[in-house]
Amino acid sequence: MRLARHAFPKLHGHALQALRRALDLDVADDVGVAHRALGDARATAALLNVLIRRYLHLGYPADTASLVAVAQARIRFPRFPFGRFRGVPIARVPDDYLEWMMRCADPPFDADIRGTASAELARRTAERARDLRPSLRPAS
Repeated sequence: MRLARHAFPKLHGHALQALRRALDLDVADDVGVAHRALGDARATAALLNVLIRRYLHLGYPADTASLVAVAQARIRFPRFPFGRFRGVPIARVPDDYLEWMMRCADPPFDADIRGTASAELARRTAERARDLRPSLRPAS
């Protein structure tokens, strides 16, 4: 679902059934229910079709290598994707929670969420450093 996160970053969920509902995928209900091989395979095929069209609409090159590169690129989450801060903008997640995530090995957070937490902590550190700098303007 990495490509879905890149193509539709503002959706609240990127699991197959959440995407099926959010994107109103045209999958006949009589081919199988969710979490059954045939139903999930059909939903995945319909989703891939939508994702490729979106990918091309966004101006990416029409070749497989570029598609794979985009799907493998790091994801920066605009909102926290799980847990007690699910749906909260990353900028509003407390420092101590992000720092805990960076120290935590169990559960092992994936590289994307760790990268998002690390980038947000770095942004906050730089912002605090800017706020502490004395003004270079002459006193009036």
